[in-house]
Amino acid sequence: YDDFGGALNPRAAMVWNPPGRHTLKLLYGQAFRAPTLAELDAQTNPVALGNDDLDAERLQSLELNHIFRVNPEWELNQSLFAYRWTDRIQYVPDAAPATSLTAQNTGTVKGYGAEISTTWKPAPQWLVEANYAYAKARDQRAGQDIGNAPNHQFYTRFDWAFAPRWSLDAVGQWVGEQQRTPGDNRPEVDDYTMINSTLH
Repeated sequence: YDDFGGALNPRAAMVWNPPGRHTLKLLYGQAFRAPTLAELDAQTNPVALGNDDLDAERLQSLELNHIFRVNPEWELNQSLFAYRWTDRIQYVPDAAPATSLTAQNTGTVKGYGAEISTTWKPAPQWLVEANYAYAKARDQRAGQDIGNAPNHQFYTRFDWAFAPRWSLDAVGQWVGEQQRTPGDNRPEVDDYTMINSTLH
């Protein structure tokens, strides 16, 4: 990249398939997010200014995954994960008397979580899926949740192929309450539920 330099992002996975119905996976990965044009170059915005010295945001992640095939129609999947997000790009207040903010690489976020999901096909015309996810991420500098992301989510789907070339599905999703970002004093975002149904 002409603006911030290069980025090397290796990924690796170890998969163990012992005899039987289990599969274990250990995955490691790195990723990056390049600064946007506004974060680099904005100079006419009276509030948020760009910074051409920005580096890319970096992420390192580690995941342990276990798949258990109960039978040919039913599978269980469990995952544990952790990540470290560095060089986070945030708008930081400039020194007084200025009232503007300038994009800076500042702060580190550490996150972790777990996910449990299942897929079940009780009959050829039926499919049931369910998923629960828990995630927690803390800004290490502020010492609190980074906000704008739920800690708990639940998803379920039912699919019924009731006739040749016809199917009916129903999807339900519950998203837990979300904290605000540090410094935002508004109340937390309430949890909510969405239900959709589609005839194909």
